[in-house]
Amino acid sequence: MTKWLEQHPVLLWSLAGLFFLPIWLTENLWPLVFIGLFFLIFAVVNAASYREVFWGSLAVGWLSSAGSLFWFFSVYPMRWIDFAPGLTHVSLLLVYWFLILLSFGLGLAVAMLGWRWLLKRNYHCLFLFPLAWLGSELLGGLFFSTLFYGPGGSLNPHFSFNYSGFVISHLEFFYPIVFYTGVYGLSLLLAFVSVLGYQVIVSAPAIKRKAAAGLGVLVMVMLLANQLVFPSPTEPGGLRVIAIDTDFTSNLLKQTHGHNIKRQSVFQSVVTATTYQPDFILLPEDSRLTWAFHSPPAALNWLLSNTHHPSVIVDTSRYPDGRGNSVVRAFYYDLKNQGVHMFDKQQFVPFGEYIPWLVAAPLKLTGYSSLLSDLQSDYNYRPGQLTISPTWPGHLPKLIFCFESVYPVSLKERGQSFGSLIFHPVSHSWFNDTRQVNRQLDAMLRVQAIWNQVDVVSAGNKTRGKVYRQNGTIEYGKTLLTTPHWQLIEYNI
Repeated sequence: MTKWLEQHPVLLWSLAGLFFLPIWLTENLWPLVFIGLFFLIFAVVNAASYREVFWGSLAVGWLSSAGSLFWFFSVYPMRWIDFAPGLTHVSLLLVYWFLILLSFGLGLAVAMLGWRWLLKRNYHCLFLFPLAWLGSELLGGLFFSTLFYGPGGSLNPHFSFNYSGFVISHLEFFYPIVFYTGVYGLSLLLAFVSVLGYQVIVSAPAIKRKAAAGLGVLVMVMLLANQLVFPSPTEPGGLRVIAIDTDFTSNLLKQTHGHNIKRQSVFQSVVTATTYQPDFILLPEDSRLTWAFHSPPAALNWLLSNTHHPSVIVDTSRYPDGRGNSVVRAFYYDLKNQGVHMFDKQQFVPFGEYIPWLVAAPLKLTGYSSLLSDLQSDYNYRPGQLTISPTWPGHLPKLIFCFESVYPVSLKERGQSFGSLIFHPVSHSWFNDTRQVNRQLDAMLRVQAIWNQVDVVSAGNKTRGKVYRQNGTIEYGKTLLTTPHWQLIEYNI
Protein backbone atom coordinates (compact mmCIF):
# COMPACT_ATOMS: atom_id res chain seq x y z
CA MET A 1 0.00 0.00 0.00
CA THR A 2 2.76 2.46 0.94
CA LYS A 3 4.65 1.71 -2.28
CA TRP A 4 1.52 2.43 -4.29
CA LEU A 5 1.02 5.76 -2.48
CA GLU A 6 4.62 6.75 -3.24
CA GLN A 7 3.82 6.30 -6.93
CA HIS A 8 0.75 8.59 -6.76
CA PRO A 9 1.93 11.80 -5.03
CA VAL A 10 -1.03 13.91 -6.18
CA LEU A 11 -3.44 11.46 -4.56
CA LEU A 12 -1.28 11.35 -1.45
CA TRP A 13 -1.25 15.11 -0.94
CA SER A 14 -4.97 15.26 -1.75
CA LEU A 15 -5.78 12.65 0.88
CA ALA A 16 -3.86 14.63 3.50
CA GLY A 17 -5.84 17.78 2.75
CA LEU A 18 -9.20 16.04 2.41
CA PHE A 19 -8.91 14.31 5.80
CA PHE A 20 -8.22 17.70 7.43
CA LEU A 21 -11.12 19.39 5.65
CA PRO A 22 -14.10 18.00 7.66
CA ILE A 23 -12.57 17.88 11.15
CA TRP A 24 -13.86 21.35 11.99
CA LEU A 25 -17.48 20.67 11.09
CA THR A 26 -18.32 18.57 14.15
CA GLU A 27 -16.56 17.48 17.34
CA ASN A 28 -17.08 13.81 16.45
CA LEU A 29 -14.66 13.74 13.49
CA TRP A 30 -11.51 14.48 15.52
CA PRO A 31 -9.85 11.06 14.79
CA LEU A 32 -9.48 12.14 11.16
CA VAL A 33 -6.76 14.59 12.18
CA PHE A 34 -4.40 11.67 12.87
CA ILE A 35 -5.06 10.22 9.41
CA GLY A 36 -4.46 13.61 7.78
CA LEU A 37 -1.20 14.04 9.70
CA PHE A 38 -0.07 10.52 8.73
CA PHE A 39 -0.58 11.26 5.03
CA LEU A 40 1.17 14.63 5.40
CA ILE A 41 4.21 13.05 7.06
CA PHE A 42 4.29 10.30 4.43
CA ALA A 43 4.02 12.83 1.61
CA VAL A 44 6.80 15.09 2.88
CA VAL A 45 9.16 12.20 3.65
CA ASN A 46 8.68 10.65 0.19
CA ALA A 47 8.41 13.81 -1.91
CA ALA A 48 10.57 13.83 -5.02
CA SER A 49 11.64 17.46 -4.66
CA TYR A 50 11.38 20.60 -2.57
CA ARG A 51 9.01 21.97 -5.21
CA GLU A 52 6.63 19.10 -4.54
CA VAL A 53 6.85 19.74 -0.78
CA PHE A 54 6.03 23.42 -1.27
CA TRP A 55 3.04 23.03 -3.59
CA GLY A 56 1.73 19.93 -1.84
CA SER A 57 1.92 21.53 1.60
CA LEU A 58 0.36 24.72 0.26
CA ALA A 59 -2.60 22.70 -1.00
CA VAL A 60 -2.94 20.77 2.27
CA GLY A 61 -2.84 23.97 4.33
CA TRP A 62 -5.37 25.57 2.02
CA LEU A 63 -7.81 22.66 2.36
CA SER A 64 -7.38 22.41 6.12
CA SER A 65 -8.07 26.09 6.67
CA ALA A 66 -10.97 25.95 4.19
CA GLY A 67 -12.70 23.64 6.66
CA SER A 68 -11.81 25.70 9.73
CA LEU A 69 -12.99 28.93 8.08
CA PHE A 70 -16.06 27.65 6.26
CA TRP A 71 -18.15 29.59 8.80
CA PHE A 72 -16.93 32.70 6.98
CA PHE A 73 -19.80 32.45 4.53
CA SER A 74 -22.37 32.73 7.32
CA VAL A 75 -21.94 36.51 7.15
CA TYR A 76 -23.74 36.47 3.77
CA PRO A 77 -25.70 38.62 3.07
CA MET A 78 -23.55 41.41 4.52
CA ARG A 79 -26.34 43.75 5.58
CA TRP A 80 -23.99 46.29 7.13
CA ILE A 81 -22.43 47.38 3.81
CA ASP A 82 -24.11 49.59 1.25
CA PHE A 83 -24.02 47.10 -1.66
CA ALA A 84 -27.10 45.03 -2.42
CA PRO A 85 -26.75 41.27 -1.77
CA GLY A 86 -25.59 39.32 -4.77
CA LEU A 87 -22.44 38.93 -6.83
CA THR A 88 -20.59 41.81 -5.14
CA HIS A 89 -21.07 40.30 -1.68
CA VAL A 90 -20.06 36.83 -2.83
CA SER A 91 -17.01 38.12 -4.70
CA LEU A 92 -15.78 40.08 -1.67
CA LEU A 93 -16.22 37.07 0.59
CA LEU A 94 -14.46 34.72 -1.82
CA VAL A 95 -11.44 37.00 -2.26
CA TYR A 96 -11.09 37.59 1.50
CA TRP A 97 -11.59 33.89 2.26
CA PHE A 98 -9.06 32.82 -0.39
CA LEU A 99 -6.40 35.17 0.99
CA ILE A 100 -6.87 33.89 4.55
CA LEU A 101 -6.53 30.31 3.31
CA LEU A 102 -3.42 31.33 1.42
CA SER A 103 -1.90 32.59 4.69
CA PHE A 104 -2.24 29.21 6.37
CA GLY A 105 -1.20 27.35 3.22
CA LEU A 106 2.01 29.36 3.09
CA GLY A 107 2.60 28.74 6.79
CA LEU A 108 2.45 24.99 6.29
CA ALA A 109 4.55 25.13 3.10
CA VAL A 110 7.38 27.07 4.74
CA ALA A 111 7.40 24.86 7.85
CA MET A 112 7.39 21.62 5.83
CA LEU A 113 10.20 22.88 3.60
CA GLY A 114 12.31 23.50 6.70
CA TRP A 115 11.47 20.09 8.14
CA ARG A 116 12.25 18.33 4.84
CA TRP A 117 15.62 20.10 4.71
CA LEU A 118 16.46 18.74 8.18
CA LEU A 119 15.25 15.24 7.25
CA LYS A 120 17.60 15.11 4.28
CA ARG A 121 20.51 15.64 6.66
CA ASN A 122 19.42 13.38 9.50
CA TYR A 123 16.45 10.99 9.42
CA HIS A 124 16.12 11.23 13.20
CA CYS A 125 14.78 14.74 12.57
CA LEU A 126 11.55 12.90 11.83
CA PHE A 127 10.78 13.52 15.50
CA LEU A 128 11.05 17.27 14.96
CA PHE A 129 7.77 17.09 13.02
CA PRO A 130 5.70 18.22 16.05
CA LEU A 131 7.73 21.44 16.24
CA ALA A 132 7.40 21.95 12.48
CA TRP A 133 3.63 21.36 12.72
CA LEU A 134 3.18 23.86 15.55
CA GLY A 135 5.48 26.26 13.70
CA SER A 136 3.25 26.01 10.63
CA GLU A 137 0.24 27.11 12.68
CA LEU A 138 2.13 30.05 14.14
CA LEU A 139 3.49 31.03 10.72
CA GLY A 140 -0.04 30.91 9.28
CA GLY A 141 -1.20 33.37 11.91
CA LEU A 142 1.82 35.59 11.26
CA PHE A 143 1.23 35.59 7.50
CA PHE A 144 -2.44 36.44 8.13
CA SER A 145 -1.55 39.48 10.25
CA THR A 146 1.05 40.54 7.66
CA LEU A 147 -1.26 40.18 4.68
CA PHE A 148 -4.06 42.10 6.37
CA TYR A 149 -1.92 44.68 8.11
CA GLY A 150 -3.30 48.19 8.31
CA PRO A 151 -3.88 51.17 10.60
CA GLY A 152 -5.73 49.03 13.18
CA GLY A 153 -3.65 45.88 12.78
CA SER A 154 -0.61 44.36 14.46
CA LEU A 155 1.94 41.73 13.44
CA ASN A 156 1.56 38.57 15.52
CA PRO A 157 1.07 34.79 15.09
CA HIS A 158 -2.08 34.48 17.18
CA PHE A 159 -4.96 34.18 14.67
CA SER A 160 -5.85 30.65 15.75
CA PHE A 161 -8.85 29.44 13.72
CA ASN A 162 -6.68 26.76 12.10
CA TYR A 163 -4.89 25.52 15.23
CA SER A 164 -5.33 21.74 15.20
CA GLY A 165 -5.20 21.38 18.98
CA PHE A 166 -8.70 22.79 19.27
CA VAL A 167 -10.06 19.71 17.48
CA ILE A 168 -9.49 17.59 20.61
CA SER A 169 -9.96 20.33 23.22
CA HIS A 170 -13.42 19.02 24.19
CA LEU A 171 -12.00 15.65 25.30
CA GLU A 172 -11.43 15.57 29.08
CA PHE A 173 -8.66 13.01 28.64
CA PHE A 174 -6.43 15.80 27.29
CA TYR A 175 -7.24 18.46 29.90
CA PRO A 176 -3.95 17.94 31.80
CA ILE A 177 -2.08 18.91 28.63
CA VAL A 178 -4.26 22.03 28.32
CA PHE A 179 -3.69 22.89 31.98
CA TYR A 180 0.08 23.21 31.46
CA THR A 181 0.51 24.17 27.81
CA GLY A 182 -2.78 25.46 26.37
CA VAL A 183 -3.65 24.75 22.76
CA TYR A 184 0.03 24.64 21.80
CA GLY A 185 0.58 21.44 23.77
CA LEU A 186 -2.45 19.84 22.11
CA SER A 187 -1.07 20.58 18.64
CA LEU A 188 2.32 19.14 19.62
CA LEU A 189 0.65 16.05 21.06
CA LEU A 190 -1.36 15.39 17.90
CA ALA A 191 1.77 15.62 15.78
CA PHE A 192 3.86 13.46 18.13
CA VAL A 193 1.24 10.69 18.22
CA SER A 194 1.05 10.86 14.41
CA VAL A 195 4.83 10.45 14.09
CA LEU A 196 4.70 7.36 16.30
CA GLY A 197 1.77 6.04 14.26
CA TYR A 198 3.74 6.64 11.08
CA GLN A 199 6.63 4.61 12.50
CA VAL A 200 4.28 1.79 13.47
CA ILE A 201 2.87 1.58 9.94
CA VAL A 202 5.88 2.10 7.65
CA SER A 203 9.03 1.24 9.60
CA ALA A 204 11.01 -1.97 10.06
CA PRO A 205 9.74 -4.42 12.71
CA ALA A 206 12.20 -3.35 15.41
CA ILE A 207 11.23 0.29 15.04
CA LYS A 208 7.55 -0.64 14.87
CA ARG A 209 7.82 -2.27 18.30
CA LYS A 210 9.58 0.76 19.79
CA ALA A 211 6.99 3.14 18.34
CA ALA A 212 4.11 0.99 19.60
CA ALA A 213 5.73 0.90 23.04
CA GLY A 214 6.06 4.68 22.90
CA LEU A 215 2.35 5.03 22.21
CA GLY A 216 1.60 2.73 25.13
CA VAL A 217 3.79 4.72 27.50
CA LEU A 218 2.14 7.94 26.32
CA VAL A 219 -1.32 6.55 27.08
CA MET A 220 -0.20 5.44 30.55
CA VAL A 221 1.27 8.87 31.29
CA MET A 222 -1.98 10.54 30.23
CA LEU A 223 -4.04 8.18 32.40
CA LEU A 224 -1.83 8.96 35.38
CA ALA A 225 -1.95 12.70 34.67
CA ASN A 226 -5.74 12.62 34.68
CA GLN A 227 -5.65 11.14 38.18
CA LEU A 228 -2.91 13.27 39.72
CA VAL A 229 -2.43 16.52 37.83
CA PHE A 230 -5.65 18.20 36.79
CA PRO A 231 -7.14 20.21 39.70
CA SER A 232 -10.59 19.54 41.07
CA PRO A 233 -13.38 21.94 40.05
CA THR A 234 -13.80 24.88 42.38
CA GLU A 235 -17.05 25.73 44.12
CA PRO A 236 -18.78 29.05 43.33
CA GLY A 237 -17.40 31.85 45.49
CA GLY A 238 -20.61 33.79 45.92
CA LEU A 239 -20.25 36.35 43.11
CA ARG A 240 -23.43 37.05 41.14
CA VAL A 241 -23.06 38.26 37.57
CA ILE A 242 -25.94 39.26 35.31
CA ALA A 243 -25.03 39.21 31.65
CA ILE A 244 -27.33 41.08 29.29
CA ASP A 245 -27.70 39.24 25.98
CA THR A 246 -29.11 41.48 23.24
CA ASP A 247 -30.60 41.05 19.77
CA PHE A 248 -29.57 44.06 17.69
CA THR A 249 -28.89 43.44 14.00
CA SER A 250 -25.89 44.92 12.17
CA ASN A 251 -28.01 47.29 10.10
CA LEU A 252 -30.16 48.55 12.99
CA LEU A 253 -28.08 51.72 13.38
CA LYS A 254 -28.65 52.50 9.69
CA GLN A 255 -32.41 52.72 10.27
CA THR A 256 -34.19 55.97 11.13
CA HIS A 257 -34.95 55.09 14.72
CA GLY A 258 -32.24 52.45 15.16
CA HIS A 259 -30.03 54.44 17.52
CA ASN A 260 -32.96 55.32 19.74
CA ILE A 261 -34.25 51.71 19.86
CA LYS A 262 -30.86 50.41 20.90
CA ARG A 263 -30.22 53.21 23.40
CA GLN A 264 -33.56 52.83 25.17
CA SER A 265 -33.26 49.04 25.26
CA VAL A 266 -29.79 49.23 26.82
CA PHE A 267 -30.99 51.77 29.41
CA GLN A 268 -34.00 49.64 30.33
CA SER A 269 -32.01 46.39 30.54
CA VAL A 270 -29.36 47.88 32.85
CA VAL A 271 -31.88 49.50 35.18
CA THR A 272 -33.91 46.28 35.34
CA ALA A 273 -30.80 44.20 35.99
CA THR A 274 -29.94 46.27 39.08
CA THR A 275 -33.27 45.30 40.68
CA TYR A 276 -31.83 41.75 41.05
CA GLN A 277 -28.93 43.20 43.11
CA PRO A 278 -26.00 41.49 41.34
CA ASP A 279 -22.34 42.20 42.01
CA PHE A 280 -21.63 42.78 38.32
CA ILE A 281 -23.65 43.57 35.19
CA LEU A 282 -22.01 42.79 31.83
CA LEU A 283 -23.17 44.20 28.49
CA PRO A 284 -22.18 42.82 25.04
CA GLU A 285 -19.40 44.48 23.06
CA ASP A 286 -20.19 47.93 21.66
CA SER A 287 -23.49 48.26 23.54
CA ARG A 288 -22.75 52.00 23.64
CA LEU A 289 -24.27 52.87 26.97
CA THR A 290 -21.49 55.43 27.38
CA TRP A 291 -21.94 56.67 23.79
CA ALA A 292 -25.38 58.02 24.74
CA PHE A 293 -23.81 60.57 27.09
CA HIS A 294 -21.33 63.36 26.62
CA SER A 295 -18.72 61.73 28.86
CA PRO A 296 -18.18 58.81 31.24
CA PRO A 297 -18.83 61.02 34.30
CA ALA A 298 -22.21 61.99 32.80
CA ALA A 299 -23.01 58.29 32.28
CA LEU A 300 -21.95 57.54 35.87
CA ASN A 301 -24.21 60.28 37.23
CA TRP A 302 -27.16 58.92 35.25
CA LEU A 303 -26.52 55.40 36.55
CA LEU A 304 -26.24 56.61 40.14
CA SER A 305 -29.57 58.41 39.80
CA ASN A 306 -31.55 55.70 37.97
CA THR A 307 -30.35 52.28 39.17
CA HIS A 308 -31.44 50.31 42.24
CA HIS A 309 -28.26 48.65 43.50
CA PRO A 310 -24.56 49.63 43.70
CA SER A 311 -23.38 47.05 41.15
CA VAL A 312 -20.35 47.30 38.90
CA ILE A 313 -21.68 47.86 35.36
CA VAL A 314 -19.35 46.95 32.49
CA ASP A 315 -19.98 48.65 29.15
CA THR A 316 -17.92 48.66 25.97
CA SER A 317 -18.44 51.44 23.49
CA ARG A 318 -17.08 53.13 20.40
CA TYR A 319 -15.31 56.26 21.55
CA PRO A 320 -13.44 59.03 19.66
CA ASP A 321 -9.68 58.99 20.14
CA GLY A 322 -9.28 62.74 19.56
CA ARG A 323 -7.39 62.21 16.25
CA GLY A 324 -10.30 61.56 13.93
CA ASN A 325 -10.47 57.82 14.58
CA SER A 326 -12.25 55.60 17.09
CA VAL A 327 -11.32 53.16 19.83
CA VAL A 328 -13.39 50.48 21.53
CA ARG A 329 -13.20 51.27 25.21
CA ALA A 330 -14.27 49.26 28.25
CA PHE A 331 -15.97 51.33 30.96
CA TYR A 332 -16.35 49.92 34.47
CA TYR A 333 -18.94 51.94 36.38
CA ASP A 334 -18.32 51.18 40.05
CA LEU A 335 -21.53 52.52 41.60
CA LYS A 336 -20.55 51.63 45.16
CA ASN A 337 -17.32 53.66 45.01
CA GLN A 338 -18.73 56.14 42.46
CA GLY A 339 -15.82 55.74 40.06
CA VAL A 340 -15.14 54.92 36.41
CA HIS A 341 -12.25 52.74 35.23
CA MET A 342 -11.33 52.34 31.56
CA PHE A 343 -9.05 50.58 29.08
CA ASP A 344 -9.02 50.11 25.30
CA LYS A 345 -9.27 47.24 22.86
CA GLN A 346 -5.97 46.40 21.11
CA GLN A 347 -6.82 43.69 18.51
CA PHE A 348 -9.20 44.36 15.63
CA VAL A 349 -10.81 42.48 12.75
CA PRO A 350 -9.57 43.36 9.24
CA PHE A 351 -12.35 44.82 7.06
CA GLY A 352 -14.79 44.72 9.98
CA GLU A 353 -13.00 47.30 12.13
CA TYR A 354 -10.23 48.70 9.93
CA ILE A 355 -9.29 48.70 6.23
CA PRO A 356 -6.03 46.81 5.47
CA TRP A 357 -3.43 48.32 3.17
CA LEU A 358 -4.06 45.37 0.85
CA VAL A 359 -7.46 46.91 0.08
CA ALA A 360 -6.68 50.60 0.59
CA ALA A 361 -3.75 50.78 -1.84
CA PRO A 362 -5.53 49.31 -4.92
CA LEU A 363 -8.62 51.46 -4.31
CA LYS A 364 -6.49 54.58 -4.16
CA LEU A 365 -4.39 53.66 -7.21
CA THR A 366 -7.44 52.84 -9.36
CA GLY A 367 -9.26 56.11 -8.68
CA TYR A 368 -11.67 54.96 -5.96
CA SER A 369 -10.38 57.41 -3.37
CA SER A 370 -13.92 58.55 -2.55
CA LEU A 371 -15.04 54.99 -1.79
CA LEU A 372 -11.88 54.42 0.25
CA SER A 373 -12.55 57.57 2.24
CA ASP A 374 -16.08 56.39 3.05
CA LEU A 375 -14.84 52.98 4.11
CA GLN A 376 -12.09 54.42 6.29
CA SER A 377 -14.62 56.74 7.89
CA ASP A 378 -16.87 53.83 8.89
CA TYR A 379 -14.14 51.32 9.75
CA ASN A 380 -11.66 53.54 11.53
CA TYR A 381 -10.91 51.70 14.77
CA ARG A 382 -7.42 51.93 16.19
CA PRO A 383 -5.67 50.39 19.21
CA GLY A 384 -6.26 52.76 22.08
CA GLN A 385 -3.72 54.36 24.39
CA LEU A 386 -5.48 53.30 27.60
CA THR A 387 -4.18 49.93 28.81
CA ILE A 388 -4.68 48.07 32.07
CA SER A 389 -2.24 49.63 34.49
CA PRO A 390 -0.50 47.90 37.42
CA THR A 391 -2.76 49.97 39.69
CA TRP A 392 -5.97 48.48 38.22
CA PRO A 393 -8.44 48.09 41.15
CA GLY A 394 -8.14 44.62 42.60
CA HIS A 395 -11.91 44.18 43.05
CA LEU A 396 -12.65 44.57 39.32
CA PRO A 397 -12.38 41.49 37.05
CA LYS A 398 -10.55 42.12 33.79
CA LEU A 399 -12.00 41.40 30.36
CA ILE A 400 -11.01 40.36 26.89
CA PHE A 401 -12.85 41.96 23.97
CA CYS A 402 -14.72 40.02 21.31
CA PHE A 403 -11.98 39.27 18.74
CA GLU A 404 -9.34 38.83 21.43
CA SER A 405 -10.66 35.35 22.29
CA VAL A 406 -9.09 34.20 18.99
CA TYR A 407 -5.66 35.00 20.46
CA PRO A 408 -4.57 31.99 22.58
CA VAL A 409 -2.46 34.15 24.91
CA SER A 410 -4.98 36.94 25.49
CA LEU A 411 -5.80 35.83 29.05
CA LYS A 412 -2.12 35.27 29.83
CA GLU A 413 -1.45 38.85 28.80
CA ARG A 414 -4.31 40.14 30.98
CA GLY A 415 -2.76 38.57 34.07
CA GLN A 416 -4.43 37.65 37.36
CA SER A 417 -8.03 38.76 37.72
CA PHE A 418 -10.32 39.29 40.71
CA GLY A 419 -11.95 36.09 41.94
CA SER A 420 -10.47 34.10 39.00
CA LEU A 421 -13.16 35.78 36.89
CA ILE A 422 -12.81 37.24 33.40
CA PHE A 423 -15.49 39.04 31.39
CA HIS A 424 -15.91 38.57 27.66
CA PRO A 425 -18.30 40.95 25.86
CA VAL A 426 -19.19 39.67 22.37
CA SER A 427 -21.11 40.87 19.32
CA HIS A 428 -21.94 38.57 16.40
CA SER A 429 -24.17 40.99 14.54
CA TRP A 430 -22.33 40.29 11.27
CA PHE A 431 -23.32 36.61 11.28
CA ASN A 432 -26.56 35.13 10.00
CA ASP A 433 -25.78 31.68 11.44
CA THR A 434 -23.33 31.43 14.33
CA ARG A 435 -23.35 27.69 15.00
CA GLN A 436 -20.03 26.77 13.39
CA VAL A 437 -18.08 29.83 14.46
CA ASN A 438 -19.47 29.41 17.99
CA ARG A 439 -18.21 25.82 18.09
CA GLN A 440 -14.67 27.00 17.39
CA LEU A 441 -14.87 30.01 19.70
CA ASP A 442 -16.15 27.74 22.47
CA ALA A 443 -13.08 25.55 22.00
CA MET A 444 -10.76 28.56 22.18
CA LEU A 445 -12.33 29.92 25.38
CA ARG A 446 -12.54 26.49 27.03
CA VAL A 447 -8.80 26.05 26.51
CA GLN A 448 -8.04 29.53 27.84
CA ALA A 449 -10.23 28.98 30.92
CA ILE A 450 -8.43 25.71 31.77
CA TRP A 451 -4.95 27.01 30.99
CA ASN A 452 -5.38 30.16 33.08
CA GLN A 453 -7.67 28.63 35.74
CA VAL A 454 -10.34 31.31 35.43
CA ASP A 455 -14.07 31.38 34.78
CA VAL A 456 -14.92 33.39 31.66
CA VAL A 457 -18.41 34.94 31.58
CA SER A 458 -19.59 36.19 28.20
CA ALA A 459 -22.47 38.46 27.24
CA GLY A 460 -23.49 38.36 23.60
CA ASN A 461 -25.27 40.38 20.98
CA LYS A 462 -26.91 38.07 18.40
CA THR A 463 -25.43 35.10 20.25
CA ARG A 464 -26.05 33.37 23.56
CA GLY A 465 -23.73 34.20 26.43
CA LYS A 466 -22.30 31.47 28.63
CA VAL A 467 -19.66 30.76 31.25
CA TYR A 468 -16.50 28.79 30.47
CA ARG A 469 -15.43 27.09 33.68
CA GLN A 470 -11.84 26.47 34.69
CA ASN A 471 -12.58 22.72 34.83
CA GLY A 472 -13.49 22.69 31.10
CA THR A 473 -17.28 22.73 31.33
CA ILE A 474 -19.41 25.26 29.46
CA GLU A 475 -22.62 26.35 31.15
CA TYR A 476 -25.59 28.49 30.24
CA GLY A 477 -26.85 30.69 33.04
CA LYS A 478 -30.29 31.09 34.53
CA THR A 479 -32.63 33.24 32.44
CA LEU A 480 -34.24 35.87 34.67
CA LEU A 481 -36.17 37.91 32.12
CA THR A 482 -36.73 37.93 28.35
CA THR A 483 -37.91 40.83 26.17
CA PRO A 484 -37.93 41.30 22.37
CA HIS A 485 -34.48 42.97 22.37
CA TRP A 486 -32.69 41.65 25.46
CA GLN A 487 -32.42 38.93 28.09
CA LEU A 488 -31.05 38.93 31.63
CA ILE A 489 -28.91 35.85 32.36
CA GLU A 490 -27.59 35.14 35.86
CA TYR A 491 -24.32 33.35 36.65
CA ASN A 492 -23.01 32.30 40.07
CA ILE A 493 -19.22 32.38 40.15
